[in-house]
Amino acid sequence: MTCGSRAGRLALAGGAFLALGLLAGSPAGGQEADRPTLAVLDLNDGGSIGPDAQDISNLGTGLAMMLTTEMLRNPRVDMVERDQIKELIGEQGLALSGMVDPSTAIEVGQLVGANYMLFGTYTDVLAQLRVDVRVVDVQSGRLLRAREVTKKREEVFQIVTELAVELFDDLELSPPQKLPERKEIPARAVILFSQAVGREDRGDVEGARAKYREALEVFPEYEEARARLARLDEGGQE
Repeated sequence: MTCGSRAGRLALAGGAFLALGLLAGSPAGGQEADRPTLAVLDLNDGGSIGPDAQDISNLGTGLAMMLTTEMLRNPRVDMVERDQIKELIGEQGLALSGMVDPSTAIEVGQLVGANYMLFGTYTDVLAQLRVDVRVVDVQSGRLLRAREVTKKREEVFQIVTELAVELFDDLELSPPQKLPERKEIPARAVILFSQAVGREDRGDVEGARAKYREALEVFPEYEEARARLARLDEGGQE
């Protein structure tokens, strides 16, 4: 990646976003001085291999959103929602997919006002899901940590919660007390949810609705899926 026009567009947009943040109280402009802001890029697809291989090409979106939701429960940090990142990146004519190198993570971090950017990859081999996440300090440009968790594909929820705990420990941002346990989201529901968001990204509203409904059939308590489906039903997606 080079520092040409793309970097310039990101910098200009970042300035505009920071100005809006100061007015709107968004994480970029309204965060507490002692509470850092983190953002998670969609994880890059490393593929699914084996006799039980599945189409998990959109799972990186779901993993990023799950990790954001899990980390958002920590009162010691602020998180940038994926929709905010997507909107700002989209204004530059760019796509979230494939943004996995440190230099791009730094540029996006500057754009959204984050102190730390999380990015990485996932690979499914013989129904074993490996998720690798790296953390970059946006201000210094240093790659701080790299974490990897491998479990059965069906244990995707445990992978995300374990990663969140480890990353908070690495950044010395562990919550002041143990977070309440959440009900586990089945892997099938996560995959369907990820496919739905992918269809939203491509403008396939009806396809997204169908996938959100499928996810809710698998896991009726999937609040993120219910909220996004309601937004689509209310005409929130153009």
